[in-house]
Amino acid sequence: TDESITHFTNALRLRPRDAVLHYNLGNALSSASRHEEARACYVRALELSPDFVDGHTSLGLALQSLDQPDAAEASYRRALALRPDDINALNNLGNLYKAAGLVRSSIECYERVLALDPGFEKAHYNLGNLLKERGQLDEAITSYRRAIEIKPDLADAHNNLGSTLKENGQLDTALASYRRALDRKST
Repeated sequence: TDESITHFTNALRLRPRDAVLHYNLGNALSSASRHEEARACYVRALELSPDFVDGHTSLGLALQSLDQPDAAEASYRRALALRPDDINALNNLGNLYKAAGLVRSSIECYERVLALDPGFEKAHYNLGNLLKERGQLDEAITSYRRAIEIKPDLADAHNNLGSTLKENGQLDTALASYRRALDRKST
C-alpha cells in the first residue's frame, strides 16, 4: 500500500489535474486506513470531474469511516443520481442505514442491489447479517448460503452461517460451517 501511495503521489506531480489519479491515491490511502487523506483526494477528484460516480461512492465510504453519516449519505445519493443502478453505492447506502438502525431502508437497498445483480455476494452477506440480527434465522441462512454459493471462499459468511445455524438448533451443520470458515481463514 505504501508503494501505491508513493506511485500515485509521484504521478500526480506530473499530472495534478488527473481526477482518476486523485481517486486512485484516495483508494490507496483508504486501504491504509488514512481516511481523512483519502477524503481529500476524493474531493479533489470530484472537483476535477463532478460526475465521477465511483468518486462519489468512495467519498461516501471515507465519510462513513470518519463518522459523518449525513455527508456519506449525500455522496451515495449523488452517485445514485448519476447512475441509479450503481450496486456499490446502493450496498454502501444499505450498510449506512443498517448502522443507523434504519432496518427497512437497509433491506430495501440490499433487495434493490440483488434485483439489479443477483450475483452480488456482498449484498447477500449484508442482508444475511441484518436478517440474523432481526431473528429471521431461516431467511438469514438462505442469504448466507447464496453468498457462499457465489463466493465459496467468503470465510465470514461461513462463520456467520455457522453461528446462525447454531442459533437455529442445527448443531452438526453449524460445526461443518465453522470448519469451512476456519479452512478459508487459514489459506
